[in-house]
Amino acid sequence: MDLSKFERMAPGLLVPARQAGKALVDRDIVNRRAAVYLILDHDWHMEEMYESFAVQAFAERVLALSANLDDDGTVPVVFSSGREPFLEEIRLDNYRGRIGQLHTQVDWGWGNVAEAMRRAVRHYQESGAADPAFVVTQVGDEPWDKAELRSLLQNTASLGVFWLFVGFGRGKLAFYKNLNASASATFTNVAFYDAGKNPGSVPDERSTLGLWTPSPPGCGIDPASEHLMSTATPLTHRLSSLITSDQAVRNLQRYFGTGAQNEAVPFTGSRFEHLAGGGDRPAVANTVTADDLIAVQTLSVRIPAQAALNLLEGDLGVRLSELLSGVRVDIDMVEAEAVDLADGSPAHTAWHLLRGQPGIGWVTAGKLLARKRPRLVPVYDQVVRCVLGHPESFWLDLHAALRSDNWALHHELTALRQIAELPETVSVLRICDVVLWMHHRTDHEQRNCIGT
Repeated sequence: MDLSKFERMAPGLLVPARQAGKALVDRDIVNRRAAVYLILDHDWHMEEMYESFAVQAFAERVLALSANLDDDGTVPVVFSSGREPFLEEIRLDNYRGRIGQLHTQVDWGWGNVAEAMRRAVRHYQESGAADPAFVVTQVGDEPWDKAELRSLLQNTASLGVFWLFVGFGRGKLAFYKNLNASASATFTNVAFYDAGKNPGSVPDERSTLGLWTPSPPGCGIDPASEHLMSTATPLTHRLSSLITSDQAVRNLQRYFGTGAQNEAVPFTGSRFEHLAGGGDRPAVANTVTADDLIAVQTLSVRIPAQAALNLLEGDLGVRLSELLSGVRVDIDMVEAEAVDLADGSPAHTAWHLLRGQPGIGWVTAGKLLARKRPRLVPVYDQVVRCVLGHPESFWLDLHAALRSDNWALHHELTALRQIAELPETVSVLRICDVVLWMHHRTDHEQRNCIGT
């Protein structure tokens, strides 16, 4: 397959495009062409999936798969909702955050998937495409008119239209699972793949080999369906959408007082990393100093006096210094291995040690460690946790997000730092934190979601 368009326009999709291509090759399905379509369920019960970026992630995988089946870099998208199906498209040059933008223009309701399927078929016929149509149809619940849908499937078999139903969400999917349950109800142009309640829980490569999906005559497409499900977590897509937003650069410049915002008073946190030369400079990298205690105050937290004295002069400082000596200073989080951040690592043990002190909670402990290792440990507080939807293990989840798609997010943050006219001494993690915090801080306070 020719991925030159992806390399030029959508490097973040190169990895999933190659994965989909490999899955097709593994099943001996190569040099096949098809016009790829995507239908998305826009019923009320899918709202959580849209808000968590799970649907966005799914759409990106369909776009990546299309690179192996056609070469126009475009996938028509039909939203199934309570009214007339809404048809748009997702392309290599606009895919980031595209589903989130489009779905706000669509009414919620109890969708008519059959009507959405007819809309996709009409578009395919009107396009005059010579290749078969491969319609990936995401479903979150059973259709309200099952007989109508069965009839549609039968009538489209002769048109060269192949349907892959991918189920995820909290609804019932028995109808789709049983479409080919009996010989009398077998459809030669239909396959179903159950991704579970959350498309983030994806079967591994072994499931590809065991997945049976029938192919329509003349088409021969085995979609290797789990490759449509993103190996990148919804956190990756949430981060990417905020980092690439128009507001990100302005927020960074406002926070640090640079560029177009250079006349504004910077936030005190802009001095967090740089105060007194930084907490990770060689002379003090493994020792908590008074400068570090002041630095964390620029982020609106304070180390209690007794704990501060223990860090500067007591046993707590000695124990923390021993742990810090085992935490590398010279690497970014994206360069580290997961074991460097996991439970039991020196960094994580240091966080637990600090968190266990009277008056030092998880936020303050993290900020003090971020001062000592700004390239490896992120600043993390209630605002950031809230905007990201309470990730289960923030360090490891962020690490995985930064490393996915050949470090795409890391490179985006590096570019963002340059565009905002910030020095390289501001870590990539700090760029990420400030973008997230500035995006949500006002709403967080107004909505009274502190502590959520």
